[in-house]
Amino acid sequence: QSAVALGTARLQGEMQQRCSELTMLAAASSALSLSLDLEQVLNTIVDSALKVIHCDKSAIFELSEDGETLGLRLSRGLSEAYCEASRALPVDRSGRARAVVTREPLIVADVFREPNVEGYHSLASQEGYRAVIDLPLLARDGMLGLLSVYYCDVHHPTPVEVEVLTTFANQAAIAIAN
Repeated sequence: QSAVALGTARLQGEMQQRCSELTMLAAASSALSLSLDLEQVLNTIVDSALKVIHCDKSAIFELSEDGETLGLRLSRGLSEAYCEASRALPVDRSGRARAVVTREPLIVADVFREPNVEGYHSLASQEGYRAVIDLPLLARDGMLGLLSVYYCDVHHPTPVEVEVLTTFANQAAIAIAN
């Protein structure tokens, strides 16, 4: 009986967490749909990512018109030095901008144990993050940039977290495209 009670308590906790996430996501979506101010929309997205999925830092990068560089548009929790160094990141097939090239989310649970993300190692050391998720901002016209979230500890995101982040990335892409 004790195992059943523990299982029930765990499921109730998960349901409460999911309800909280959905409530925050609905509130963020509502705020986004009411605003036509791009800066306000993007700020709401990075702030909501922090609250909803409990990451430690978040940022939005925009792809240059020529598709050669990513530039930091805005961030939360990242140092001034990081922001300055992220004004024009080259887009290549490895490391930092891989999600732009592949148009697929890049999920790195532990930057220091992933050999294919060399571009993250020095930045992660300087900024004190251990895990990162980059989601492409895709619109009808193509790739627009990235939504990035960072965790100070090793983090294996749940499918729900990735789904919520994908929703935020889609909202950011729509706002930028419009």
